[in-house]
Amino acid sequence: MGSLNGTYFDGVLVDQALLHDGAEVQVGKFRMTFYASRSTRDAGGSDS
Repeated sequence: MGSLNGTYFDGVLVDQALLHDGAEVQVGKFRMTFYASRSTRDAGGSDS
């Protein structure tokens, strides 16, 4: 991912990862929580 300080996914140093809702990503000193957009989460819903 190109960070000089390392990229962490749920506390583990990684080169790449598949994100899931609520996943914690840390790039250097910045920590973020991933949430899929509502339209992405609802894409598999019913056709009503």
